Amino acid sequence: MTLDWSTRNALRLYPESWRAENEAVVVGTLLDVAESEQRSKPSLGELLPLAARGAWMRARTSLAFWLGLVIVAVMLWAIAQTFDGFLAERYLTAVLSRAGSGLPLALSLAAGIAAWSASKHRALSLRERWRTLLVDAAVPAAFVALGYLACVIAQFVASGLPVTASVDARVPLAFLTMLLAALSFGLLVGSLVPRFVALPLTVVALFAWFFASNSGEALRWANLSGFTLLMYPVETLYNAPADQAIASAVLFSLGATIVFLAIIAVRSVRGLGWGLVVAAAVTVALVVNFPALASATGPTAVGARDASNLVCAGTAPEICLWPEQEAASGELVRDTITAGYQKAVALGLPVASSISVAGSEDNPLPLYWRGVAHPDRLLTNYAQTIVHALACQWMESENNSFVANPGYDDDVLSAEYATAVAIGADPVAAAPTIQLGGEADEPATMTLDPDEAQEYLGVTSLAEAQEVAQAWVTRGPEC
Repeated sequence: MTLDWSTRNALRLYPESWRAENEAVVVGTLLDVAESEQRSKPSLGELLPLAARGAWMRARTSLAFWLGLVIVAVMLWAIAQTFDGFLAERYLTAVLSRAGSGLPLALSLAAGIAAWSASKHRALSLRERWRTLLVDAAVPAAFVALGYLACVIAQFVASGLPVTASVDARVPLAFLTMLLAALSFGLLVGSLVPRFVALPLTVVALFAWFFASNSGEALRWANLSGFTLLMYPVETLYNAPADQAIASAVLFSLGATIVFLAIIAVRSVRGLGWGLVVAAAVTVALVVNFPALASATGPTAVGARDASNLVCAGTAPEICLWPEQEAASGELVRDTITAGYQKAVALGLPVASSISVAGSEDNPLPLYWRGVAHPDRLLTNYAQTIVHALACQWMESENNSFVANPGYDDDVLSAEYATAVAIGADPVAAAPTIQLGGEADEPATMTLDPDEAQEYLGVTSLAEAQEVAQAWVTRGPEC
């Protein structure tokens, strides 16, 4: 009786040292049992425990396994830092996009694992190497996929299934192509240098590619490979329009993958010298032919775009949006902000007749929203710009979440919320998440629900909201 492919694959999961000592005994036992029970091969019930034990024996002694767990942990940590419940409750695309917030470090580690594994096979022939390279890339790819899935599920657990189920499939597609490029880079480095150099070199090089510079031409190239998409996922992008950020990440990543794999092939056939020649030629070609695309992906400074590209319309108020915002939700934004503007004017609140999404010295807090435009989020942000016009000091908020402590001016927060409700925002949707704790550097001990937040801020009705908003204008902040 001969071994079938499933049995052979189950045994391949064990470390080579174990197979050399024990494989013959295990094979003999499996065949004897199968023959005694008049079967042609081992049963599935025998193979599954065998394969699971082999996978665990190999994993617990594998650096790739433990670094893979670090990848999952990093991605979960990143989603915990960037989670936006407002978006997660409403848009599936936002959930899928935000799940990739930990990819810069995750991709760097995944490429490092691929480099570490590939460096063991530098002496193999070309045909043997391609077979092993696929396995070398599969392990880190699986952990990145596991981390991404865990981040999606974590958001579902925290906020439930999104109300809007439609999804932009280009977002996970862009992440997939970036993963392919990172793994290909790791395989290339692993095929050129020893393993103890390959791992740190790959991780540091990729991480530096994303984060070494926040300005200049380096940022243009980082934007080209997906930096903008990772740092500002499915949100109003300062560096580049969302469509452009996705397209550039996909095209650049696919091109880089082809180039890296081509260099590996040439290096395997012709030697290191030819590989370096091809790498140099490709680099020159990229530098010569990509400047236009690189320039199109964004400016050389984070947060700056050419204000001459704004699309402005209206007179009372005039509202200026970026072209991609105008195309996606211009009518909704203009109708919502115009209605809020008219209510603010009727209440006697000081409002500018021109509203822009571009920041400037005259407009230090521009109109801004995350993800798909939503009336309540738009009005909440517009209310903050109104209050800020009178405040002598502004504390920037993240995800509409504030930590109340003795050092924070609760009057400003109360005025922002009251103004949002007074100009038409839904009281529950506009309520900020307030966490109460000790000193500023101590963790919060409790989080208020919307009703408790309204009581805390002293705004429990539309009449109270109007009164607080008008009182803020009359009194002004105490500086």
